[in-house]
Formats: sequence, structure tokens, C-alpha cells
Amino acid sequence: VFAAPLIVSTSCNHHCKSSHSTDEEPMICKLLSLVLFNLSLAHHLCALQLQQTSTYTAHEESQQRQEVVDLLEKSLRLYELCHSSLVFTNSGLLCSDLSIAVVVTNNVGEIHKQLHEFPVQNQHEHYRTAMACSEQLMQIFMFFSANGAPKRLEDFGDVLSNAMATLNG
Repeated sequence: VFAAPLIVSTSCNHHCKSSHSTDEEPMICKLLSLVLFNLSLAHHLCALQLQQTSTYTAHEESQQRQEVVDLLEKSLRLYELCHSSLVFTNSGLLCSDLSIAVVVTNNVGEIHKQLHEFPVQNQHEHYRTAMACSEQLMQIFMFFSANGAPKRLEDFGDVLSNAMATLNG
């Protein structure tokens, strides 16, 4: 799981103003994506922590397991909102941030792997989606390597290793 919260950074100072409202859309889109990612991550990490501290009676464990599944499903919905916020702005401009897309895809795949381990509906679908996320990550890494831009993915070595491990079983 990519567990570091994402932060907002800007090169503008407080006097920096945009000349057009369409110039602001990509920044607003990125800010929305960051907020949604961090909310998703908070739910995801809570679910992981709750899952690791599971030392109760059988009834309490069953209830706690359901809480973990609920938190993972909420996190998944928030990650999906985050991913959809990366696609287009209101004016139809592409609003994509590669680093956010990579970490969202990685964490969505991790949630699907975790949900596959629980006795939930569509268990096999969770496995297939986890594999699809790993395949998509590999395609991103291969695309940038083939086009001479591997530096853009330099900080994502753990994500690449994770995707390869998933695909290799």
C-alpha cells in the first residue's frame, strides 16, 4: 500500500493570480484529487490497522471483520472518485497527474487483493480487478521506459515491485 499522504505544493506565491478561470481548473482538479486520495488513504489505513489488531472472541472477530470490509469498501469508493477526478475538468480539458494515478491504481489493486481474502460477494471479481490494476501499472512503467522517461517513475520502485509480484502470483 502506498501509505504516504499526498501534499499540495505550488510554485506561486500568494500574489500569483491566474489570468483565466480555465487556467485554475487543472489546479482545482489536482487539489480535489489530493483531498480525495488522502481521505481514501485514511480509510484504507484504518482498515489495515483494525485488521492487524484483531484479537477478540469469534463473534467480535466476525463483527470486526465486517468493519474492516466496510472501511475497505468506503476507501475503494473514494479512490474511484479520486481516479475519476483525474480524468477531465468541467471544460473538457484532460486533468491527469501521473503520480496520483499510479498510487491510486496501486492502492485500488491492494484493496481488491484484501477483499479477495475475505468471504465477500464477487470474490473472484476482486482477484481479477487486482490483476487488472497490476497490469495497468506495468503498462504505465513500460510506456515510460520505452519512451525514454523512466525518471518520471523513479520514486515508484515499490509500486513496480508490488505490481510484478501480483502478476507473478
